[in-house]
Amino acid sequence: MNIAITTYIDNEKLLFEKHIGNYTSSEKEHIIKYVDKNKKNFKIVIDKNKDNVSIVKDNNVLSIKKEKSLSKYETNFGFIDLETKLIKIEKLERNNFIQFEIEYKIYFSKKDSQLNKLKILIKII
Repeated sequence: MNIAITTYIDNEKLLFEKHIGNYTSSEKEHIIKYVDKNKKNFKIVIDKNKDNVSIVKDNNVLSIKKEKSLSKYETNFGFIDLETKLIKIEKLERNNFIQFEIEYKIYFSKKDSQLNKLKILIKII
């Protein structure tokens, strides 16, 4: 399947990537798997109740929930503690396409935060 991921930070388009991957849906969740250009394995797990999203990069999990939560996440500079909060999840379907829009905040301090949005477009072949 073709998977296109667009990343927005504070409503500004930052990154657009296309990958070949897999999409499955079970009774409780949607699962998107792909390998990025740096050969990192990604798995995005979206709860069908729209309560949480997990972004797994090479077995390192960033958990995003409706209430603020803390995750230890690996970056190019090492591990950091990220406080996140899920704002919304939307799913649209038409013909052979499924689109997810995941919006969440990352809190760096009490005064400093960042609004992130992932748009994931899946073309089912």
